[in-house]
Amino acid sequence: MAPEQQQAVALHFVPELQATPSARVEAEFVSVGAYGSLDAFVVGPNGQRQRSNADDAGWDWITLKKAMTDEHGSWYSSTLTIEPDLSYEFTYNYTDDPSDKVEEGIVRDLWIQDAELYPRPWAEIPDWHPVKHEFTQDTWTAHLNATTATAATTGTPPTPTRPTPNTTTNTRTNDPHEHVSCPEQHRRPPTSLRPDPTGPQKR
Repeated sequence: MAPEQQQAVALHFVPELQATPSARVEAEFVSVGAYGSLDAFVVGPNGQRQRSNADDAGWDWITLKKAMTDEHGSWYSSTLTIEPDLSYEFTYNYTDDPSDKVEEGIVRDLWIQDAELYPRPWAEIPDWHPVKHEFTQDTWTAHLNATTATAATTGTPPTPTRPTPNTTTNTRTNDPHEHVSCPEQHRRPPTSLRPDPTGPQKR
């Protein structure tokens, strides 16, 4: 589950937590193709919510997505919760369309690009995905082969754009997992950003 990359994301939020005792972080990152959108809040002990300034966490979240990619592709969105004691937990959405979390929506070309960058077996592509509406299994396989050959020839795979903060009003409840598809195999047990006085943490 790429623990080093997960920790790199979480560390971006530590200064804000240290500045606000008893606060926690609730963050969600949407990553589709070359697009990324970060929606993150520092939540005070009385429930007051302040938008986080840790915008650069999006870059490390992209690195995390790449590190977690395997023959089943990668996720579309991810949540992070950091508690006041600096324990943290990630969840990952591999199956649901996160477009409702992005003000401007996610255009068709980004979905196609994401499926090219993080290919998965045909049976694991969700039925709502544009690939399933525009291709058959055979034509998609041919398209992927052609895309791979072009990238190998030109050496210019798509480059992610700078992740943008989501500035829409946050309407989520206090449940950090709401609207996120998170089977147990996609949820990492909580770990901590605090040093272990007994030595390196076991992972």
